[in-house]
Amino acid sequence: MKSRQCPTCLSIGTLSPSHRRDSHETFLAVVFPFVYPYRCSACNWRGMMGRISLDQHRNLNIGINAAIYCLLFVVTVYVLVTVRERIHPS
Repeated sequence: MKSRQCPTCLSIGTLSPSHRRDSHETFLAVVFPFVYPYRCSACNWRGMMGRISLDQHRNLNIGINAAIYCLLFVVTVYVLVTVRERIHPS
């Protein structure tokens, strides 16, 4: 298994899973089970990343994270539009 690389300080092997803090992170864990919070022990960075580290190269990890966040954005917009249409039918 390859070590994870911190997206901020670029240190390898310093990321470890972090506890979920609030209902937002718990919701993400239920809806997207492949996303989990991580913390870097070197620079104290904390953020969401995919559970599966495909490669230790920074650009690939950033791309995977960007794809995850884009998917979250699209799903959120879809849900908001659907709810708005139900409340205010055209």
